[in-house]
Amino acid sequence: MALLSLSQPELLRAQLAAAFGQWPTMQLAWQLGQQADTPGTAFFIGYQAAMRCLDKQLPPDCWAAFCISERGVRDPRQMHTTFNTDSGLLQGQKSHVMLAGQGLDRLCVVARPAEAGENLLALWLDATKVSVLPANPQPFLPDLPHVPVSFATRLPATALFSHDAHRHCNKPFRYWEDVHLALALAGWLQQQVVVNEQQVAEVQEQFERQPGYYDLAALDAVEALLAHLAQAAVGLPAEAAAQWQRDTVLLQFTAPVRSKIRQRLLQPE
Repeated sequence: MALLSLSQPELLRAQLAAAFGQWPTMQLAWQLGQQADTPGTAFFIGYQAAMRCLDKQLPPDCWAAFCISERGVRDPRQMHTTFNTDSGLLQGQKSHVMLAGQGLDRLCVVARPAEAGENLLALWLDATKVSVLPANPQPFLPDLPHVPVSFATRLPATALFSHDAHRHCNKPFRYWEDVHLALALAGWLQQQVVVNEQQVAEVQEQFERQPGYYDLAALDAVEALLAHLAQAAVGLPAEAAAQWQRDTVLLQFTAPVRSKIRQRLLQPE
């Protein structure tokens, strides 16, 4: 069976579109992760599965990205991107947008309301409406570039996806992304080393039971699988081990967030 690859985007798009019509998102991440040629392709497959949790109405052949990050902004309430609900003007910049200018179709952009208001907004934006900004090559996932973009465009009222993007988009997307990336990367490892499929099944079962957001059991399952993958990766051949060490640094970036989630879950109500 030919491996799926970001270097063959038309084939990858067709295979993903067909799979979204056959499998639940978590099974798709695990199964197609086993056909990915690199951790980057596996990451992309898992990410597209997570985007279907954000919006179940996404067309199966659509490549989409969730856009919230802004350089130097840690608190989303302080972001510079704004949306004016009266004029429909969305304007701002995002610092890390997957495949912008390279096959991406749609963006779900999180913005502050330009008028007085506390809740963040989420809007769908045609990816061709953004300008890709210059960026240095990233040290990880070389086949899956994340680049900065800017935009200033008027959107119809139908573009507004959520009136409370933190609660309904940003917060749960962390969970959806963790689950599906872990499963897809486990699939990629399974090509070359033995992965404990019981731990894969545990993540899938916990997600079926708790699809909206982390609880302690779901968090434990994801953390256990990630720890197992790190241990299993020790047995990779040299080239694959180098890819794994380079590309899974992103999993280290998300570990502090999961630690904070655990602390909140352990606090008595």
